[in-house]
Amino acid sequence: MALIGLLASSGLRVGEALRLKVEEIRLSCRHPHLQVVQTKFRKSRLVPLHPSCAEKIAQYAAQRKRLGYDALSDAFFVSEWGAHLSYRTCHQTFSGLAHRAGTCKRPGTGRPGIHSLRHVFAVSRMIEWHRAGINVRDLVPHLSVYMGHVQPAHTYWYLTATPELLSTAAEAFCQYTQGVQQ
Repeated sequence: MALIGLLASSGLRVGEALRLKVEEIRLSCRHPHLQVVQTKFRKSRLVPLHPSCAEKIAQYAAQRKRLGYDALSDAFFVSEWGAHLSYRTCHQTFSGLAHRAGTCKRPGTGRPGIHSLRHVFAVSRMIEWHRAGINVRDLVPHLSVYMGHVQPAHTYWYLTATPELLSTAAEAFCQYTQGVQQ
């Protein structure tokens, strides 16, 4: 559950989270964060953690230590054998949880997958910026860096046109045009 929460709240790629090492989890800093090292396109970045996420990650770290996994591996999300948790295990666990939660397959789509969390993160960020009246166009490059993209065009792929995003974008546009007309 800590892994799924991390993915949902940080926008990390699944592989990035699975490859995290213990020393890359920085919870004792003033601003808890992860150091994501040499991922896609050999880029590294710091990813800040929301306090609620940092708390859950700290609980997982304590349980990991209590179970003796610190002696087995430097992998943060670790299997019972001391290796990095596998993508297959992560995918199967998420699929099982989604099925038990009753998420239904909609016509023409599949069930929500673990990668959907990255899309939801990006769309949610855009919605929050629209609601706060922030200039979204100016912040997309920052979101792009945060998500580990080389350029903003790669981030736009994650910004699927959800009804809520379209609605908040339309409201922001209306507010903009009303200001221009005055």
